[in-house]
Amino acid sequence: MCTDKYITERLIPQDATMEQQPMTNRVPANTPRQIGALIRRIRKKRGMTQKDLSRVTRCSAKFIGEAENGKESAEIGKVLRLALRLNCNIYFEWTEKYA
Repeated sequence: MCTDKYITERLIPQDATMEQQPMTNRVPANTPRQIGALIRRIRKKRGMTQKDLSRVTRCSAKFIGEAENGKESAEIGKVLRLALRLNCNIYFEWTEKYA
């Protein structure tokens, strides 16, 4: 079972006031388990059930449950579809020095 203890959430303030621009949540996720936990957390914050998300993504509720539990063989395209429908952007961050 995924829990939020694996995730550290940081609020990144924008230059504009909160009335002008909403806060952005940037959360590192480096494993399928962490990504799944984020999908679950965001889905629940949006007030959606797995069935609701299933309807708008054309992914089965079973797949959503597996993805939220960090199934390593979950199809990347479907996981990206879940993120898109939850209004999430995915970023890659790296350094040039990698050895």
